[in-house]
Amino acid sequence: MTRSASSALLTTGSLDTYISKAKKFELLTSTEENTLANDWIANKNQFSANKIVLSHLRFVVYIANMFEGYNLPLSDLIQEGNIGLLKAINKYNPSYVNDTGQAARFATFSVFYIRAEIKDFVIKNSKIVKMATTKAQRKLFFNLKRHKPDSRHFNLTEVNELAKMLKVKVSDVLEMENRIYNYDCSFDLPIGDMDSPISPSEFLVSEGGDISLTYENEKYTSEMKDLLHRNLKGLDERQRDIIYSRWFSNNKSSLADLADQYQISVQRVSQLESNILKKLKSNLG
Repeated sequence: MTRSASSALLTTGSLDTYISKAKKFELLTSTEENTLANDWIANKNQFSANKIVLSHLRFVVYIANMFEGYNLPLSDLIQEGNIGLLKAINKYNPSYVNDTGQAARFATFSVFYIRAEIKDFVIKNSKIVKMATTKAQRKLFFNLKRHKPDSRHFNLTEVNELAKMLKVKVSDVLEMENRIYNYDCSFDLPIGDMDSPISPSEFLVSEGGDISLTYENEKYTSEMKDLLHRNLKGLDERQRDIIYSRWFSNNKSSLADLADQYQISVQRVSQLESNILKKLKSNLG
């Protein structure tokens, strides 16, 4: 399409003015449309393509109005539909036939492209988080809105009937219903905004707990490790070996092992260990 034709599709000025201008473009007869389409295909005559597109602007407005229930600006829906219209003219061939075996008019052919562009826009802009990513989810999204335009939740009977009609799981219907009718809200309140409702961040519990308490605990643990290290260095060699062997080694020694090593009784090893632990606990407070 030429730049001038594309600019004619833009919704400049008021929406009412644009719609009024779109309706002023003359409708084409089947013969006129075929002649222009063949000229576009054979000769790439931009004038012929432009004339077909402009005569269908009112058709885009008609389709866009079907999607007004999604709380998106009608001007944006029309603009997206116009993009679909431009894509359709580049794919159209008057030799195509419809289901009845008759030649497909451009309006019949282009409706798929127009609706596809508008639907993509609706899905991307209805919520902050994309509502539907798979073909089944897209089908559910638009059918739910069509069967229940208000915000009333489906009852169980309605959910089961809709799931059966659309050939999807009941759980899929319930999940999409929650996605559609839940509202977007800010995760964090603006600083100083005391009149706003509580933000979702207020309900989150940090697994790490209070950061100040975490810091205090880490600092206390570090200080106690240093103090323990200094006290262990103050022990004589045998005392230090007994404590390390009994408490800090991955392969802990038994009292009997240490008794054999130092040629003393098991009771004496136990007594030494007990005395050392009491001394360390006293010094560590």
